[in-house]
Amino acid sequence: MENSKFFSRKNPRWKGYDYSRSGAYFITFCTHNRKCVLSKIDYIKINDIEFDAKLVLTETGKAVKEYLEYLEKAFPGLRLGEYVIMPNHVHFMFYWDNVDPSVGVSRIVGSIKTFVSKRCGTYSDEKLFQRSFYDRVIRNRDEYAEIAKYIINNPKQWAFDKYNPHNRNNA
Repeated sequence: MENSKFFSRKNPRWKGYDYSRSGAYFITFCTHNRKCVLSKIDYIKINDIEFDAKLVLTETGKAVKEYLEYLEKAFPGLRLGEYVIMPNHVHFMFYWDNVDPSVGVSRIVGSIKTFVSKRCGTYSDEKLFQRSFYDRVIRNRDEYAEIAKYIINNPKQWAFDKYNPHNRNNA
C-alpha cells in the first residue's frame, strides 16, 4: 500500500525551536471533534449595540481551570498569564523560567489533558481532547499584550468563531 493513501499529520511545532527554553508561550488546545463540553457562553445585552459574554464552566471546564491554576506548583518557574476556557477549546499564556531542561511545553500541555481526562473520564469511546495543540512563542511585550487582549475578548467573539457549531456562517 502506498504511503500517500494515509493521512499525514503536519507537525505544528516551530522547526528547530527548543521548547524547553525559558520564554513566554501562547497555547490553544481543543476538545476531540470540537465537542462543546468545557463551558457555555451566555450573552448579556448592555444596550442596543453592546453586549457582554459570561462564561459558565461545566464540570469538565472547572477541572481545566483547577489544573491551569495548579500549573505554577506543578512546574517550578512557570507563571500563568491570561486564560479562557471556551466551549470546545482553551487558550492560555504562560511565562516560563525553566529550571528543568528535560521538561518542555508538550509535557505541560499533556499534563493538563491527562489530569482533566482522568478527573472527568471520557465521553463514550471518544477521547476528551485532540491529540495535538497549537503554540506560539511570544517574542515581545507588545505581542504578549495583543494575545492577552485576544484571550480576554474571546468569549465575545464566540458567536462568530469558525469552531462554534451554532455559527451560521459555518454551514
